Amino acid sequence: MADLFSTALSSTEDFMPLGKIVSSVLPAPNPAINGLVAKLPDICKKCGSHLAIIGPAPVPHRASLHCKECRAFRGWVSDTSFKFVSKVIEQFGRPAEPILILRGKSEPEVER
Repeated sequence: MADLFSTALSSTEDFMPLGKIVSSVLPAPNPAINGLVAKLPDICKKCGSHLAIIGPAPVPHRASLHCKECRAFRGWVSDTSFKFVSKVIEQFGRPAEPILILRGKSEPEVER
């Protein structure tokens, strides 16, 4: 019985950790999009800012949004927005001005 147990333990030592398997299968995020400033249609509930920084995100998300002023989490960048912004950066370079992300809304909220 001891031989069976030691064989089972030794065979598991050869497996790759899950993080390495996942990162080797999934496409790498576009580092060019990280750090871009985005203007969101809604305001941060903590500080009232419309601006967010696009950053890295855990799987299954493509990118995160954090408030530029207070660093509060603002949400995730959709796959569609991520692909579009990545393509724009690829063709024209990084934008100097904040990009507008509507997040499923047809029009930005009117500032009061």
